[in-house]
Amino acid sequence: MLASCLSSNGKPLQGSPGPALLSILGVLRRRATSADALPPGAGPGFGDDIYVRYVRRARVVAGTTYFIFPVLVSACGRAGAHEGIWEWATHVPIGHGLYGGEGGGGATASAIEQGRDLGGGPPGSSRSSTLEMVVPDGVAMVTLHLRAGPANGFHKSVISPPATITTAVVNNLVVVRVPRSSGTATATGDTMTWRAADGHIIKTFNRL
Repeated sequence: MLASCLSSNGKPLQGSPGPALLSILGVLRRRATSADALPPGAGPGFGDDIYVRYVRRARVVAGTTYFIFPVLVSACGRAGAHEGIWEWATHVPIGHGLYGGEGGGGATASAIEQGRDLGGGPPGSSRSSTLEMVVPDGVAMVTLHLRAGPANGFHKSVISPPATITTAVVNNLVVVRVPRSSGTATATGDTMTWRAADGHIIKTFNRL
């Protein structure tokens, strides 16, 4: 059963996702343009179905293009089907001069509002990685406070010093490079602060 799930690419959905996601993500409410089309072959597997009318190109960072879109997450191998959000990046440098695509997600509206959509991966290096996260409307800036810790999960003697990184949100999407590899990108004691455009604190999380 699991093998069949892993080989399934899901199907396109022509309808609209429920109000939970649409009400908190302004990027999904704007009118689609030709630039919002996913490249052929891009998108989630695992049987997740894409609401194709709501694919949006959220931003381009250092030549990598980031899309977000709502999906119906398959119940296959999971507790139950639900609507969630996926992120997908194209033209991602994966090393040795090669480029590819990568993505992940499935976070519900509730998880997004609780700051639980954080994921990490390339672009990066042996001592750095890129964190991505979808955040709700109203969050304009995100500040990460990283404790000192291993820069690389395979070479734990190499320690990255403490770092405070503030980055702007574009179209509900955070994309930020951090001085840790993807295996050690988050650690106990790290914190995250969300701020509005006027600078006031919306939420502070005692975790990433």
